Amino acid sequence: AISRFIQDKLYEGKGSIGANLVLGGYDYFSSSSNKGGGGAMLMAIHPHGSIDVVPYTALGSGGLAAMSVLESRYRSDMTTEEGIQLVKDAVKAGIVND
Repeated sequence: AISRFIQDKLYEGKGSIGANLVLGGYDYFSSSSNKGGGGAMLMAIHPHGSIDVVPYTALGSGGLAAMSVLESRYRSDMTTEEGIQLVKDAVKAGIVND
């Protein structure tokens, strides 16, 4: 519901808002999880309102460096601890290479 609201507002603004957003949450009704019946979701929402449902994303001025870390090390079977470390490393790469 919130993703649709954001999408509609950005589309109405025709890009004038200029926001690249990352939205994460849990969708009880989607079939995005392998188990069916809902799951965690991550969305990249672009300035004109288009939405990509992605396993990981990085936006902003350090996004390319952060994305290179995510692309090289992300695995769908990561533990929570591995995921947290990956995010820390991606954010650090984005800051250092900004």
